Amino acid sequence: MHNSILSENMKKEKLKKLPHFISGGMILLHSVERFEMNHNSYLIFLFAGIVFMSVAVLHKKISKKFPLVDITFYALEGILSFVIAFEYWEAGKTGLPIPYIIAGLFQMFAIYKFALRAKKSVI
Repeated sequence: MHNSILSENMKKEKLKKLPHFISGGMILLHSVERFEMNHNSYLIFLFAGIVFMSVAVLHKKISKKFPLVDITFYALEGILSFVIAFEYWEAGKTGLPIPYIIAGLFQMFAIYKFALRAKKSVI
């Protein structure tokens, strides 16, 4: 029984890390594109992508010291997803903004779910 609880906790932790890896990867890809187009904004996206990947790798340690890590970083990831979607839209690309808009909406929904869960644990 102890092993099944441990295994389930490991699965939950992996599931908590996955969205941060995905967001970090998407933002790093955007950084590469910004770099190739000689936009200085690539540095912002590069820094953000590295931070999000670091949060994913160190999620367990960070969440123990900072319980609101998921809410905070989903908000940052969501905002950047919408910024990237807007940049693509402004560049005249109609298909590329859609995955970023969907990602941003999922991130906002995750904030809502985590906030509800946090509220219930306080009560």
